[in-house]
Amino acid sequence: MSKDIKSDHKHLTLSDRIYIEQALIRGDNFRM
Repeated sequence: MSKDIKSDHKHLTLSDRIYIEQALIRGDNFRM
């Protein structure tokens, strides 16, 4: 894994990505 892929996601942690993905799966509107 390269640490230069922080432009796609704003350097989210693994737990943050899992939370967001689960929220999208549930159909929640995740907005920051």
